[in-house]
Amino acid sequence: FTHEPLTLNAFLQYLFSNGLLRFRIPMLFIISGYLFALGDYKPFKSRIQKRFITVLLPYFIWGAFSLLLTFSLELFPFTKQFVQESNMMWIDETRNTLHEYKWYEWLLKWIFDPPAYQLWFLRVLFVLNLLYAAIRWSILQKWFKFVFLSVSFFVWLHDFDLYFIKGESLFYFSIGVW
Repeated sequence: FTHEPLTLNAFLQYLFSNGLLRFRIPMLFIISGYLFALGDYKPFKSRIQKRFITVLLPYFIWGAFSLLLTFSLELFPFTKQFVQESNMMWIDETRNTLHEYKWYEWLLKWIFDPPAYQLWFLRVLFVLNLLYAAIRWSILQKWFKFVFLSVSFFVWLHDFDLYFIKGESLFYFSIGVW
């Protein structure tokens, strides 16, 4: 729950983002799992190569764009203040802008944590595609699928996050594969 006053604007934002439209990301993972499982007749390597082009490449392109946009915002004092106050580029107690990053910190930020947070689902989806064989095996086992789905449901329910695998994504991708 938030500690901000409940204005009409805040109410509408929460109604739509946390209420009426909350099904979008689970549906994305269910459909992605289903479509990946549908292509079982194709070699796994070719499917992963296709996912690299359709999922990971856009992740890297938009991640680079978000880094450059943030870097551009830091060039002007008025917008630099917003970047600093948001702490989205915070790396330690003394550095909170991209201008203060070292080259390898830029690289790590681009690969693992681009400023455009919304890209998380592409990163996680690619990892789930890599883990598809293990997920499929777990789903196809007579008794183990109930254990696996129960554990993944529990992980989703408790917002468990391993960075590359989020509880929400694992459970719904597995449902799609099933």
